[in-house]
Amino acid sequence: MEFDRTRLMNNISFLIKDKGLKVGELENSVGISAGYISKMTKAENESMPGIDLIYKLAQKLDVSVEALVNGDFNRSNDNLLFLIKFLHSLQVDTDLHEIEWDFFGEYSEIQEQYVLQDLPMLSRTLSVDMQDGESAFKFASQFSVDAKLTTTKENFCGFTSVGDALLFKLINHLPDNTKQTEYELYIIEDRGGGDEPLWPVCSSLVNNGELRPYLADLYNCLLKHSKDLKVTEDVRNLINRYLAKRSDEELPFN
Repeated sequence: MEFDRTRLMNNISFLIKDKGLKVGELENSVGISAGYISKMTKAENESMPGIDLIYKLAQKLDVSVEALVNGDFNRSNDNLLFLIKFLHSLQVDTDLHEIEWDFFGEYSEIQEQYVLQDLPMLSRTLSVDMQDGESAFKFASQFSVDAKLTTTKENFCGFTSVGDALLFKLINHLPDNTKQTEYELYIIEDRGGGDEPLWPVCSSLVNNGELRPYLADLYNCLLKHSKDLKVTEDVRNLINRYLAKRSDEELPFN
């Protein structure tokens, strides 16, 4: 997507108002002079904010850089903003290692390992003309019954405080014989009694793809962390107990 300066500045202005922030305090917190943001939002000003400033503003406005640059908060209704905040929270918790995600090609790879239930979206009917990275199964979206989707071998399962989150990367086979990447997020709620409900959370297929940049941003975050060194919760707790007995001055990287 081509960089749209006007979209960026409109997003900044919207989020400042939405969060009830004082512009002067925001400017001071990111290290820019008073009145800078007001000058930047004027239509006749064609100067470009630097990536460092965009990153700092995204942090202060509690959104991702991708959402701040490519989103369109002025078009967002309350439910859309609600979902955007949720997706960003998942990303933040992933960055903090509060949520661990498993990469999987076929759902069966994790279904038996974590005793997960069958999913109504997955069909065992073989599809045709699969390319590298695509799976051999159709995917019945719970958001759009007309979409002709196939699964990929690039999906994630995350274990959150409310249940198992499933983020699917899908291929949309369009009527003009082109293909488009889609993302859908589902959660199997953990109620502890078996037969947990499956909740369709959000999809890039709805609302003209308004959630696409936010879902893609979350997906790229998970992809980045899929290469992280894995540390189990038991080992993490063990190491934390050890580190708690040491002063910061004793650590070699301070």
